[in-house]
Amino acid sequence: MNSWIELGVLCRAHGVRGAVRLRLFNPDSFVVSSLKDVYLVPKERGKKNTSTVANKQHSSSINKYQSALSSISDYMPMVISQAKYVGEADWLVHFESITAREAAQALSGFVMVANRQDLPSLQEGEYYLSDLVGCKVYGPTKDHLGEVVSVQNYGAQDLLVVRFLSTNEERLIPLVEDFVSLVDIKDSRVELVSFGEVD
Repeated sequence: MNSWIELGVLCRAHGVRGAVRLRLFNPDSFVVSSLKDVYLVPKERGKKNTSTVANKQHSSSINKYQSALSSISDYMPMVISQAKYVGEADWLVHFESITAREAAQALSGFVMVANRQDLPSLQEGEYYLSDLVGCKVYGPTKDHLGEVVSVQNYGAQDLLVVRFLSTNEERLIPLVEDFVSLVDIKDSRVELVSFGEVD
């Protein structure tokens, strides 16, 4: 499992005292309000796929995007001194080391990352969508179809990106009960009800 979970992207400076507007990848998340130690990475170093927490009904509850980075040396440690929700997916974040607008603006485009161990404990039946990456995908008749290579969200719903063995092509599968009947992170297994024309 990936130890680093990407929470959102820093958009721009706000005001003159070093605040930065943070846009979370999951608009339903309030996890930033309980975090203190976070890390920043350049946006281009991350891999765009979701790291949302989902429950048995596949609903989101924490964050989105999975980090593609592997070394602590790739991260810029930061300490959150204040985080204020301002609506939709946006938060105003103050870092202890950033006190001027110019310094805050320089962080625009960075992705905020948290260590998995610093996030709230998962409840029974919950999982990070980033943990779906690498899971084997099986069809309604339990035949091995392919593998989850990423998880995307374009605003409507979470989508599994599945690379099918038969064609080596990638297709989008909605992460909803009409298409996905089972998610077993322990066994790295996803079972589909349907994989018709969804992309």
